[in-house]
Amino acid sequence: MLCPELDPATVPRPPRTDPAEQRFKDQAKIVADRVRTCAGKDPDLARSMTTANIARDMDVIRRALGEKKIGYFGNSWGTALGATYRSLFGGHVDRMLLDSVLAPGEAVARSDDQAAASEAHFGDFTRWLAERDGQYGFGGTAPAVTQALLALRSRLAAQPLADGNREDHWANGQLLAPRAGWAAAAQALVAARDGKPPTTTAPPASAPAGNGFDVGYRDGEIGFVLAAVNCNDSPGARDIDQAWAHGLELAARFPVAAYEPGGDARCAGWPFAPQPTQLVRGSSPLQLVGHEFETNTPFPWAREMQARVGGALLTVADDVHSSFARIPCGAKGVEFFTTGTTSNGMCAG
Repeated sequence: MLCPELDPATVPRPPRTDPAEQRFKDQAKIVADRVRTCAGKDPDLARSMTTANIARDMDVIRRALGEKKIGYFGNSWGTALGATYRSLFGGHVDRMLLDSVLAPGEAVARSDDQAAASEAHFGDFTRWLAERDGQYGFGGTAPAVTQALLALRSRLAAQPLADGNREDHWANGQLLAPRAGWAAAAQALVAARDGKPPTTTAPPASAPAGNGFDVGYRDGEIGFVLAAVNCNDSPGARDIDQAWAHGLELAARFPVAAYEPGGDARCAGWPFAPQPTQLVRGSSPLQLVGHEFETNTPFPWAREMQARVGGALLTVADDVHSSFARIPCGAKGVEFFTTGTTSNGMCAG
């Protein structure tokens, strides 16, 4: 269903000069009103868009192909779909591999867990810098590094550097750089601390190859699908005031991960009650893959999923979302699909 109201190019944004709370609530209300408008165009379709119904559609495809069983490889939200399909149609699963696993029964991310994982990631960065104090000079212990970095962030909030691009939000982004970008982020922070020209910033994460079905964002349909599936599946945050208050709580607990003021009010405009997915343990071969340091789908979610639905859990020692198919360890996935051999071990990211 087309929903041009949710095309990012058409959604107005409150002025940056407005107070943070007003800006958040005004933006959330704008989006909520547009989500409600889109859902009202075809209420029956909007209400039907759940992960469980998508799993049922997938089984229709299986029947149409004349297959008794299917193999399934899913990552990110695809893990929610896979776990749901296996719960509903376990007898039709040959082998299933799920990488970067969502929390069981959730299509919408749990922001508290993500913030906790990101704050822990920052803690790892401070320890890494402390071990290299002679090179970067932020302190010889993690607490000393933390104090120095937060002081630098505060200084840049009060006095951004002359180039106009290095201020507190920029600094906070460097504090949360991915592991592969720690050296570049450290060099950039040193330059900012010393008032020198900017250095090379952390490299962007590599994007996976396209699958032939890649299309651009068109008329807001992707935004509508995300709102429908997320908010039908999960209670989500439906009250804007509560979302702001919770965002403040997160900021107090996680001063780096939740530095940007705000909260999660993505379901504030959704007019239908949630229909949470019910997962059950299955007997078909299942290989879960979790990433030890990931912040998008934190590793504890993979353990939760294993406890709920069973299967083996392979741990990848990296922080890269859905990287399994692009690293040498992916050979274990090929082995699983060809022989059924599962792994509860670890491998390099």
